[in-house]
Amino acid sequence: MAWKADKIEMGDDTSINFYRLSAANIMIRGKTFMTGAEPAKWNIMLKGPRMGYGSFALISSPSTELHPKMNIDSLFAGKQ
Repeated sequence: MAWKADKIEMGDDTSINFYRLSAANIMIRGKTFMTGAEPAKWNIMLKGPRMGYGSFALISSPSTELHPKMNIDSLFAGKQ
């Protein structure tokens, strides 16, 4: 994972006060999801006050291998 900037940035949108954006290669249960012949590209955004974060967004490029039933809760079922 590589942060897009080496600092916390202030959002232009009033719903995002401060944020940090990263690109990452993500595997789910040992599987890399593909978009055509390339691995799906994932962006992670941490949002919140200057210190820490209050929420996050995890966004991927379109892939026919990702299914609608797959969500963050199903990936971590039974784990705290």
